[in-house]
Parts: sequence; C-alpha cells; structure tokens
Amino acid sequence: MSRLFSFALLTLFSLAGIGSACAQSQRYGDVTLVFIPGIYGSTLSDEGGKVFWGDNGIGSNGLSLDKYPNLVPALFKNVRFSVGMLGTTVRGYAGIERNARHLAKDVLTFAYDWRKSNKSSSAQLNQFLCSHIPANGRRNRIVFVAHSMGGLVLRHWIKDFLGEELGSSSCIKRDDVETFIFAATPHIGSLEPVRTLFEGETNLDINPIVSSLFTGRMATDGITFESAYELLPAHNIAGPDCAGFDPAMAMKLSKDIGTGSDIPVYLNEIESWRLLEIPSDLPEELDRDSALSMIEQRVGNASAVVCELLSYTIPPAVARKMNFVVGELRDQRTRQNFQKTTLERVVIEAISDRDRTLRVSTGKGDGTVPYWSSEPSAFGVGETSDYPQATNQPHESVLDDVGVVAHLQRVIERAAKSVAWLNRNPLDSEIVDRASFDRAVQALADLPLGTLAPEVLTEGASLLTAKANDLGISGLDIYRQSRSYADANDPARAAVGYFIAAQIGTDLNATSALWANQNAAYFLKQVGNPELAAAAAIQAGKLNQFYFEQIGSQDRAVPIGTITKIESGWRSIITSETIETFDPGVSAVIKESPRFDPGVFNEPQVKAYERFRSPLN
Repeated sequence: MSRLFSFALLTLFSLAGIGSACAQSQRYGDVTLVFIPGIYGSTLSDEGGKVFWGDNGIGSNGLSLDKYPNLVPALFKNVRFSVGMLGTTVRGYAGIERNARHLAKDVLTFAYDWRKSNKSSSAQLNQFLCSHIPANGRRNRIVFVAHSMGGLVLRHWIKDFLGEELGSSSCIKRDDVETFIFAATPHIGSLEPVRTLFEGETNLDINPIVSSLFTGRMATDGITFESAYELLPAHNIAGPDCAGFDPAMAMKLSKDIGTGSDIPVYLNEIESWRLLEIPSDLPEELDRDSALSMIEQRVGNASAVVCELLSYTIPPAVARKMNFVVGELRDQRTRQNFQKTTLERVVIEAISDRDRTLRVSTGKGDGTVPYWSSEPSAFGVGETSDYPQATNQPHESVLDDVGVVAHLQRVIERAAKSVAWLNRNPLDSEIVDRASFDRAVQALADLPLGTLAPEVLTEGASLLTAKANDLGISGLDIYRQSRSYADANDPARAAVGYFIAAQIGTDLNATSALWANQNAAYFLKQVGNPELAAAAAIQAGKLNQFYFEQIGSQDRAVPIGTITKIESGWRSIITSETIETFDPGVSAVIKESPRFDPGVFNEPQVKAYERFRSPLN
C-alpha cells in the first residue's frame, strides 16, 4: 500500500496563499474569521519540538498514527525544504492568514492533527472556538473559511455542535455565524485515492524531488491515518446500510464488460478489499493479513463517520449561510472549454478472478476534487445564499483566485454592517429627526435582508420603533410611506417599513395592523428571507384569529372579507414552495389545520418562530 493515500499530498501545494490582493482593504473590527486548513495543512511536532511533519517533509521517525498519536499541530506556513545542495521554499497558508488579517481584526486559525478522524477534529474545533471566542455579551459575526478536507471537519462541527434549529451544544450559536465558505471540499469524496489503491502511484510521483521528500514514507504511514479512509468515495465507504446511501453515486465494479451489469463496490466491507487485492502496495513491515486487519478497523470507523454526514440534513437556515468555492479548470489557451484533468468516474473491470483493471474517465473539477463532489447539491444542500464561486485555479491554489478574495471581502463587509446594527452605533445618536430616521430605514434596508440573521432585523426594527415613538412618527405615517416603497418596486424598504409600522401601532386601526404584518411577511419573502417571512406571517395569523373571534360581537374591528383575505394571504406565504423548502414541518402544520383554527399557534413547530420576533414583543 504504501502509496494508499499520498494523493492527498497534492493539497500540500494547495497551501498556497491568496497573495496580496487585499493588502489595502479596510479591516473590520467586529468580524472574526476562522480558518480551517485541509489535510497536511498543519505541521506536526512532539512536545519537545521535534518535527514529524514540516521542515524537510517527514521527520526520520515517520508519521504513523499508531506509533505517534499525540503530536502537536501548528499552521503550515512557509516551510523550507532542502534536497542535497539545493533548497526550496513551499508556500503554506501564510498568504491567506496574512491577507485575512487585512480584512478582519480577529483571525483564528485552527491547526489540527489531520491524520485523525474529521469527527474527532470537529470536537477539538469546538473546544478551540469556545476558548477563543467569548460566549456572553458578544456583538460580532463569525465567518468560517475551510479549505479541502477542512470543510469536512467544519461539516461535522455543524452537525454535532451547531445544527439544531432551536439550540446548540456549542458556545457558538447559529445566529453568530455570518457565512460558512467551503473551498474545494470533497464533500462526497475523491476518486484519486482509488487510483492509488490499484496502481500504487500518484501524480506526485512524476516529480522525483517531491517523490523523494514525501511519497515513500508518507504513503507507508498513510495506512494508519483515520482521515484518509474518510476521503474515499463517500457512498462506497458508507455502504448500502447507510440511510444516505445512493447506489447511483457509488463507484462501480463491472463483472461482465459490455453488458452494463455494473454493481457498487462496498468499501465498508473488508472482503471487498481482500477480493480486489487492494491496496496493491504494502509497507515492508506489514504482511497482507496484518495490513487488512488494521484496515478493517479503520474502514469500520470511517464508514460510520461518513454515513453520519451522508444521512444528515443540513437545517435550511444553516444551509443558506453556506458558500462554495468550486474548481472549474479551463483550457489555458481559450479560457472556454473545461480541462478534463480531474478523475470524474471510475469503474473496476473484473476481467477474470485474478485480473482487474480500472476504467477511468476525466471531467470538470480542480484537478483533485471533481466538481460533483465540491458543489452544494453533492450532499443535499439546495437553496444557499450564493451560487458556487467558480475558480480556474487548481485545487492547491483555489484561495489564490482574485474573485474568491473579493467574495471574501464582500462577506466580511456584509457581516460588519450587521454588527453595526447590533451595536446600535452610531445610529442611536444620529437619528434626531424625520430625515435621519428615513436614512436609517434605508440603511437597514440596504443590508442583505435575504441572509440577515433574524436578531439583526428585529433589533434594528426595535431601535427604529423606539426612535419613531421618541420623534412622534406615527405607525400610520410609516405604513403609508411603506406603500409608496412598494409602489416604487422597492421591496427591501417596503419590508422594513411594514415591519416597523406593525410594531409602532399608534394611529393604526385593526385592519391596517393586520395588513402591516401581512405585507411585512410578503415583502420579506420577496427579498428571500423565509425565516422572518414565516415569523411575520404567523404574527399576522395570530392577529387575524384574534379579530375573527370578535365576529358576532357588536364591536367588529375588521370586516369578515378582510379577515378571509388575510387568512388566505398568511397561509399562502407559509405554505409556499420557498417556505416548504425552508421548513416543511411548519408548512405541514398550517396546511393540515382548518381555517381560523387557533390551535395551530400552539403547535411546537409554529411556536418556535415566536423567538424571531421576541425582541419586538
């Protein structure tokens, strides 16, 4: 085996930084950027400082996880390697760290032992975050940037510590996070290690200097790495008993060439490794039975870990915070056609009981991770805040892309604007008359309402509501102004205006109060924030129900025709396709309840949304 997983060394040269594209950018003090490197992205030393992975590649003792389970990681920055009389410097993650500090005042880099399981690394990530970011009284936003395998660590952290809709077992809460950026992450594995399993060589072997530095010893010890097995094609290593298994996505074995009778290869079963006689190359100190015994244990653990991610549904509110950087290598001459240099499909052809070969095809990707593994639908994420950011850079250099740097700057700037609202500075002191009030409404509407955390809009609206009361601005006045925004095709200002008008209440009759909530819900849906649209629609429904119960009394505040229209409106928003994608549970409750049914508001799924408006109630 010995070359089993050394394909991942390709990511060593991924350690290239982004250069100095943002050296003159503004630095935002209320944003924390957390960077998670990929495999091989942290140097490893013992407690005495002896280097096992870093300067000059692998130390003399090797990197066996079994022999050395407790090495100390540090960020792989710029490391110098010496070969004979020559020396060379490989750029590490120093570039992205340096440039990140030009954008965010606080930059945290999570160095970890990349040999270990991504799941266990995610628990260490949680401890790291809780020790570096205070949980109480914080008024800032967190931006995560994860490269390559670091994205799998981040996804495990989301699942195990952040993902619940109504809470979190981490000191970091969902609304603390502005964005998760996954750069060249093999969400459902890579095919490069499969080729290495059968052929015993990697792309690195082409370069004799690189091969002499890394490949031999790294490949020998690679058989002990827990993380390496988690980089195999996900559906193959998870196996058919996994709830997230999809046979269409699994690598195939062809028993009868030409008949189309391809069947999935179940790498979660050690018998498959035995029958296929993989890995083809083993370290000298291990015979095949000993090697397979260790592989069986590693495969069993990796199968469970990978299945967890395949079976887990990312909460839509978290998914919309996700951004993706995907490789689309293009022809260097035309810049049009995709380079077909990334393994896209592998079929094992069993020619006879003892003779098998690989039938491979190449396609779109970054040279290491195929496009279908790095883009969001690879693991069931549908609607996200941004379409995948494509880059023409190879896997090892995706963070070099100027477009990616610009995107990161936009994300951090957006986060800083949100923080400004939460800190109520300087708006609180600057709103002194109607003109400055209108400017503040415009500033709030200028925020990215589609991805805004609920607390930002509700607290911003709460501030403006209080200011309106102080200045004697009536709810009816703001309601009428909001109608002019709607007529001018300005849904963002209409959403904010109606949202505020519904809270002020002064001079609004019952019908206007109902429509203020209903229109706020409608325009929040228009700007792409289903969470707040659902919350506002439910508020409209609760008011609607209150006035419906007055029918028959002498003081009917709202005509029955208006009540019926509002009833249809708020229900249609929650049961729309957008909201259903966001949370089918809430939509199901609304659909199944009869019209004017007050019991619907006591359902747990519906009550959960009251928290989004709690600052205003």
